Amino acid sequence: MSPRLLGIFPGGRFEEYIPSRPLTNDEYCKACVAQEVGRILARIHSLDMPISKECRLAQFVDDMIENLRSSDRWKTKSYPMHTTLAKIDKSLCPDLITIDLLAEELEICKKCLAQSGSPLVFSNNDLHVCLFIF
Repeated sequence: MSPRLLGIFPGGRFEEYIPSRPLTNDEYCKACVAQEVGRILARIHSLDMPISKECRLAQFVDDMIENLRSSDRWKTKSYPMHTTLAKIDKSLCPDLITIDLLAEELEICKKCLAQSGSPLVFSNNDLHVCLFIF
C-alpha cells in the first residue's frame, strides 16, 4: 500500500524507494483509476486505528463558520461562484457565495451525515493526485 518505513529521525523519516511516478490529473479523472483509488482507500478506511472514534466534524464546521464570520474578509461580502474541472449544471449553483449561504449548506450536510447511519472510519482525508503513484 505504501513504501516501508525504514527509519525516523527528528524532523523526518526515511522510506523505501519505489520506482514510480505520480498520477497525472488526466489519469486521476479516469473511471478505472478512480475505482482503484476507491478500493485502496476502502482498505485503508477499514483499518482499526488506535485513534479517537468521536465525530469532530460538526464542531470543526461550527468553529470554521464562526472564524469566518469574525473575519473581515467575509463580514459583509459575497464572492462569485467559480468551478474548476467539475462539469456542473450552473443553474443549480448560486451566482454568489456568502457566509450565510455557506453556513446553510454545511448545516444541510451535517443533517445528512447524522441521518446516514454511516460508521466513523479512519481516513487520511487527502486525495491529492501526487500522493498516488503509478
